[in-house]
Amino acid sequence: LENLSSEEYFIEYRLNRDRTRSRQIELLQSIVNNTYSTDKERQEAQQKILAITNTLEQELKLENIIKAKGYEDSALFIQSNSVVVIIKGHDFDSGDATIIGDLVAKTTGHSLDQVTIIPKA
Repeated sequence: LENLSSEEYFIEYRLNRDRTRSRQIELLQSIVNNTYSTDKERQEAQQKILAITNTLEQELKLENIIKAKGYEDSALFIQSNSVVVIIKGHDFDSGDATIIGDLVAKTTGHSLDQVTIIPKA
């Protein structure tokens, strides 16, 4: 990803993120559909599928909100204890970081110290 143009970077990042999550969901779905899985294993797999789906929805929603706020592009990766936000832009400053950090924290429920913002020129 390092050698890609800024636009290609965001496209490739999202594709990689989506492929990884799709593989996770496929694996979990195989547990749900396996007749040898216990009820507990099926229930846990279904809960994880729901959690992944909710995370994807939050990431997409935040990426669109950030664009609506006037930023050229962004990519998010939400985990249980952290959020990484990659922002496209050359003139990114601490005021921008505050705006995006507050938005991400409010939307995800993470604290500001769990949000990492990385500008990508």
